[in-house]
Amino acid sequence: MPKKAKRALGGGRKPSGPFKLNAAQLTVRMPDDMRGELETAAHKRGWSLSQELLWRLRASFTREDHEQHQDRALRAICFLISEMTRKNLCTGEPLYRGAHTERAGGPWHKDPFIFTAFRLAVAKLLEGLQPSGDLRQPRTKNGMYFYSISTPEGLAGEAAKGILSDLFYSRPQETENLKAFLQSWKLPYIPQFGERMVEELERQGNTMTRARKDLGVDEPKESQS
Repeated sequence: MPKKAKRALGGGRKPSGPFKLNAAQLTVRMPDDMRGELETAAHKRGWSLSQELLWRLRASFTREDHEQHQDRALRAICFLISEMTRKNLCTGEPLYRGAHTERAGGPWHKDPFIFTAFRLAVAKLLEGLQPSGDLRQPRTKNGMYFYSISTPEGLAGEAAKGILSDLFYSRPQETENLKAFLQSWKLPYIPQFGERMVEELERQGNTMTRARKDLGVDEPKESQS
């Protein structure tokens, strides 16, 4: 019986995925159902179980780091909007099944009546949280104006215009140019600053992609600018 040929060093199928697996091994015990979910997710992405596990660990650390540096007041307001909408406009799963008759029609954010109620409710909620005092254009600690726009209405318009542009339009070449620029940054007091900025840019892009999918928005058109 002929001897089985030895595989050459470095031969075989090259591993796919974002992580290099030339580090120390770690044996992990996990429930069968969790392993099954990981294997299913890995199969969809076309990489190994190890790559899927590492990717999810990295994502958890990134999310944790993001939450630690997140604006707590903004997070609280988003929570209040979510709770108000879920409980009073019945946009999500009812707290008790059978508590109300199931609504006919499409998703709530596609229904003009419900979305109008949602928009007005958010406005009234924010009115109730409005701080007292005069409207004065914010300044920096050295006395300069913090925003280049002098009115709340103008600032609101630019903010909405920017995020809607990100939602409906794609700028792939601009994004790639920005990534290359960020990767070139070398700051001695912040190791791997450029790489972290690129990771944050990719995170934002992935989150915007999920937002389009959840809202039923068509794939973005390429920006003309």
